[in-house]
Amino acid sequence: MVSSNTFITPTASTALGTARIEINEALFALLQNFYGTARPTSTNINYEGDATTPPNGMLYVDAATGALYKVDSTFNKNGTVGQNLSRYGIGYRIEKDLAHASANIGTYEIGEFFSTTYTGAATGNARVYMKYSNSSPYIVDVGAPAADTVSSTVIQDSAVTEAKLASSAVSDGKIATGGKVKFDTSGRVTIGNSTLNSNNQFTVYNSYNTAYANASNQTLTDAATINWDLFLGQVATVTLGGNRTMAAPTNMRIGTYILHVIQDGAGSRTLTWNSVFKWPAGVAPTLTTTASRRDMFSFVSDGTNMYGSMLPDVR
Repeated sequence: MVSSNTFITPTASTALGTARIEINEALFALLQNFYGTARPTSTNINYEGDATTPPNGMLYVDAATGALYKVDSTFNKNGTVGQNLSRYGIGYRIEKDLAHASANIGTYEIGEFFSTTYTGAATGNARVYMKYSNSSPYIVDVGAPAADTVSSTVIQDSAVTEAKLASSAVSDGKIATGGKVKFDTSGRVTIGNSTLNSNNQFTVYNSYNTAYANASNQTLTDAATINWDLFLGQVATVTLGGNRTMAAPTNMRIGTYILHVIQDGAGSRTLTWNSVFKWPAGVAPTLTTTASRRDMFSFVSDGTNMYGSMLPDVR
């Protein structure tokens, strides 16, 4: 029998042979759920000579997509399909891939699920999606968290390993501030909101390799008493504009430090050292007094004192 998607009941005046054909086609239309590419309308249903709107509960199979619909004027959620056709309560569909789903999206109802099957291209193609809007982009991957929704409470401790992160996947803006260590695009380390420099403390336990490290450098302010905050840099330079006193350094920690002392254009400047500076035989070295000459002091600190030696007239 030829496929039929037309339901007709004979009238009292219909010839017997014609009535037989109409009844058989009507029964077959019911049997195959009005299978066809054209959605049934009142032209497909004729009740004793009267065109009739498809009634609630009638089933229809779209031959183009294979989707099963029911006519439901109460629970219809999809105006794009029309004819009060709804997939409410029927289930989900299977699509070959997202490209095919996108081509058929106009036949989907808001809230309807579909899965994409593995076609041999990639296992990532096997996903579950839901249509959430009649406007682009239409669908959402229900297995993937929405943008900006993953919080620390849903991630198991130690679950995020290096192997689970794509290169450059976690940007600086996605890491919380306040004591967190970050790396910017230039390879610089940052702690909290600022670049790791003289204002941040970086504590290393056990050991570290200094082969590729650069110590922070700072220029000290010339004054009657010169202050040296060791936290602002392990290497410091000061140009003496008069006879000066070197105060006890602040933020002293175990480590090595270097101080460059330069005479100004006048020269003959002297420097008196605080008692935390310790020298061989307890005698502080004498500065080179020639104008614009440089003496370099090296110190090893135990966290309490600065044990120093001098390289005079370095040039």
